[in-house]
Amino acid sequence: MPGGADEGAGGHPSVRRGVRQAGGGGGAGEAHRVDRYDAFISYSQVDRRIALALKNGMQRLARRGRSGAMRIFRDEERLHAGAHLADEITNALDASRFLIVIVSPDSDRSPWVRMETERWLAGHPGSAVLKVLAPGTDPVAEERLAANLNGVRRLRLSDEVFLQAVAKLTGAVKGQAPEALVRAEERRQRRVRLLSAGVAVLLCASSTLAVQQWRESGERQRLRAAVEMAALYRAARDTAPGDAASLAVAAFQVADLPQTRQALFQEYLRTIGFSVVLDGEGRVLNGMAMSEDGSRVLGWWDSREVRLWTPEGGREVAVPPGANVTAVDLSLDGRVMAVATSAGEVIVSAADGGELSRMRVGAPVEAVDLSADGRSVAAVTLRDGTGYRLHHRGRVMEAETGATSVGSLRVSDDGYAVVIAGGQADIWDPSGGKVSTLREDKVTYVASSKAKAIAVCRTKGTKVIGIRLVQVSNGRPVEGETTVEGDCDKVALYQEGFGIIAFNGRFARLSLAEHPILAAQFTVPHEEDPRGIGPVHPPAPFAYFMDGEYGQLAYPVTGGVYLQDIRARTQSTHTGDVADGVFDPAGEEIVTTGDYLTRWRIATGEFLPGETVAADGGASFSPDGAWLVLPGESWIEVRRARTLEQVARLDLPYAPGPVAVVDGQVVHLCRSGSLSRLRLPDLAEAGREVELDPGGSCVMAVEGGRVAIQPEGSTDVELVDVDSGRRQRFSAGTEARALLLSGDRLLVMGIHGADLVLVLIETGTGKVRELGMWAGSDAIFGVAASAVGSTALVASSGHVLTVDLLRGRVTQSLDAGEAVPVLGTFAARGMGPVLAVRKDLKAVLVRDALGAGYSGSGITRVVSLDPAEWMRHLCAISGGWLSRAQTEALPDGANPPRCPPT
Repeated sequence: MPGGADEGAGGHPSVRRGVRQAGGGGGAGEAHRVDRYDAFISYSQVDRRIALALKNGMQRLARRGRSGAMRIFRDEERLHAGAHLADEITNALDASRFLIVIVSPDSDRSPWVRMETERWLAGHPGSAVLKVLAPGTDPVAEERLAANLNGVRRLRLSDEVFLQAVAKLTGAVKGQAPEALVRAEERRQRRVRLLSAGVAVLLCASSTLAVQQWRESGERQRLRAAVEMAALYRAARDTAPGDAASLAVAAFQVADLPQTRQALFQEYLRTIGFSVVLDGEGRVLNGMAMSEDGSRVLGWWDSREVRLWTPEGGREVAVPPGANVTAVDLSLDGRVMAVATSAGEVIVSAADGGELSRMRVGAPVEAVDLSADGRSVAAVTLRDGTGYRLHHRGRVMEAETGATSVGSLRVSDDGYAVVIAGGQADIWDPSGGKVSTLREDKVTYVASSKAKAIAVCRTKGTKVIGIRLVQVSNGRPVEGETTVEGDCDKVALYQEGFGIIAFNGRFARLSLAEHPILAAQFTVPHEEDPRGIGPVHPPAPFAYFMDGEYGQLAYPVTGGVYLQDIRARTQSTHTGDVADGVFDPAGEEIVTTGDYLTRWRIATGEFLPGETVAADGGASFSPDGAWLVLPGESWIEVRRARTLEQVARLDLPYAPGPVAVVDGQVVHLCRSGSLSRLRLPDLAEAGREVELDPGGSCVMAVEGGRVAIQPEGSTDVELVDVDSGRRQRFSAGTEARALLLSGDRLLVMGIHGADLVLVLIETGTGKVRELGMWAGSDAIFGVAASAVGSTALVASSGHVLTVDLLRGRVTQSLDAGEAVPVLGTFAARGMGPVLAVRKDLKAVLVRDALGAGYSGSGITRVVSLDPAEWMRHLCAISGGWLSRAQTEALPDGANPPRCPPT
């Protein structure tokens, strides 16, 4: 735009600062520069579509004008290997006549836009900066812009506002009148419309065949793109884990195929968290750090031992000879780790191997903190009892506090540092000046993992604490105090200040914007080691949140590290072992049995602890949900489902087998050598017994007045009509772990070793056929099934199968075995033992298993089988973000994910 070249001095803060520093003049060497590009476009990742549209539009308008083609540099492969601009980018900046900056809130925060602007102004006049205001961005008063995209509906030249903006930019770069460029483009568009109308007449006769072929071609392209997207997801799990969630969602949104559904299910399971104990060779850790996605943990003990746990297992990390470890840290993406030593060194290494850098600080390191991306590291050392030194961003800041030890160090992405030492919390700003010091008697300070907030904790009573927040950026407290049960020395604050764990009490959610938020009503086990080895080590845990609702915590125990999911909405936790569980008829609540009888609501995570009832034989609801029937070691109880109040009990001289409740309020009891019927709720006899052959306990399924039974020690299945006494026997050829009776179809879920075997029996014709065997299902530890009409769902720890009972075939198979992160040797394969399938087939209840022997953890969880819920969860944790490299690798016909999903 003629005369508009001096408009580069307003708007974008980075540009304004740079122009003032440069004085609006050219930098050294400007006269010797050879211009290879007409313009360089600087933009943030979020504004990539705008940058591409501007480049294409300007080049098209330039061809319409008198001056010919336009050369524009738009970085399409921006590198992230270091904190400096790549040579290709700096060379392009130096060889460009104009710098076009897309101004938006995201570009203002982008370090790349800042670095590109600073580099440009070091060698060019500030007058050659052309600023474009992105759609939805408010202009600054008296701001001078080369173009304003507010009001643009489509980033195409057919949009009048966009055409005017592109014409102004093209005119400024090429020295042409924007009005002439607009008129030339409008004439071209009119010619295209006239030509299109003529072509439409010619194509009318063959349109049906052409459209059909086009649709078929488009469908093939769409399916091919979906398969390629699923492959991209599998590769990203290891090479770009931050993109995995978005790629899984995007692949499924292209097409619902077995490959894309498997990818979505797998990523959902990978991110909901499963409790597991990592092997620490029986020793207590001195300290630890954890990646943001929970897939990697770094821990150290005994001054010389450092171990990194990854999905592939645990491995030792080398420590320099003659030095002792004093602190460790792990970048949030888990790719970079830092090990600090008593020799005054911080060794930064790639988690996959290979040293990246060393920082020497001249004294034993007390605390270390990596930036979120692992590119920079900060450390704290002591000053002989007079205070401490903060080593950060190439500077050394000193504080005379008299501290003899350092509690913690946290550094934010924007450069703020929080040092907690000597009973106070110091906040340092990015320039190295101390903003403020928090000092108060009888309180404990805890910085969030991203240094956005500081929790101030004080003891208010026995096991009662009060917590308030202070913002790091300005040192100001947030109004309000949250009171929770717990101890101040067992508190951790996460990420942006969204959550606090008080280990002795409840989980509370806090926020800098809204403080306090309602505390969720559930606890986490804390007084006992989950494997019964010893007490939990006193240091506070390190934990993370994804969005304040989904998360996982890790804390050291005798013998290793304990990882536990803390998502309230899908789990219940208590200290006893869980033997079995069942959904209520409405699918809204869970009842678990074992050392404790517990009932909890899925939506809120609230649970009502029951009595210490050793009801390890499972539980059954009456069809109306009013009664709950429990078999024990030598008794049966009936309780009110809502209150768990006992209303009847029948003592038996033997251990009863499983029970089943059907219409008519009849309890079918498989016990020693016979099948009995009892009436609800008083457990009176309701009919004659049916003798079993060979006797003993059994596996049972009930529908109406028919009962399917496989007695213990048999591979045959009997179908008994309890009213008429008619009996049918079928040879299933496998030892059943569960039976499902639906109409004239009987599904037998058996085992071969630990593999799942499905056998379908047509009870009317007696036809028996095996549907297949699924290796690695761990079916021996738990398998469950349910049916809606002719569709059955079978779930084990390693597989989820959908069965068409009428056609006798498996229509869908989801592999859960490779989906759950396995850190170390103690993790169970897959989801853990499956206790129940919800009647609508959209969820399963599983029990966490801590070790290879599937010892119970006291944790049950609901795993959704609804793809819509999988997408909502993955969108919640990823925001639909996709890196530039992955975005540009998308195949034709694929787009980034739509979040929230529609």
